Order: sequence, then C-alpha cells, then structure tokens
Amino acid sequence: MTPDQIVQQIPHLTLGQVHAALSYYFDHREEIIRELREDEEFARLVRAHLGPGPLEARLGGLTASDAVSP
Repeated sequence: MTPDQIVQQIPHLTLGQVHAALSYYFDHREEIIRELREDEEFARLVRAHLGPGPLEARLGGLTASDAVSP
C-alpha cells in the first residue's frame, strides 16, 4: 500500500505519521526483522514447552479459515 492508501484505511493517522513510521522502519529494518524472528522463535519454544494455550486448546485443530463464517 502507498502512504496515501494507508491513511485512507487508517484515517486517525496523518500522512506525516505514516512517512515517519516508514522512515523508522527503513532505518532500522535489520533490527526489526531480527527482533521479529526472535519473538517468533520464543513463541515456538513456549508452545513446545507449555503446549497450546487455552484458546488453542478449545478450538482444537481449527484453522483461521475454519473459524470464519461463510
């Protein structure tokens, strides 16, 4: 999406805020990607150690597409 499209989709943001966020992202891209990977790995380890959370257990094997009404 373009910055203008983002503002149209999320109207409480200003165009300046969107540009500032994009600037921050591009200035810190590698750090952000590394932290996201670390977070994903931590979540995987927690799930492997503790098993599914209460909501996951109640939903059983449902996927996101199963939970959406037609």
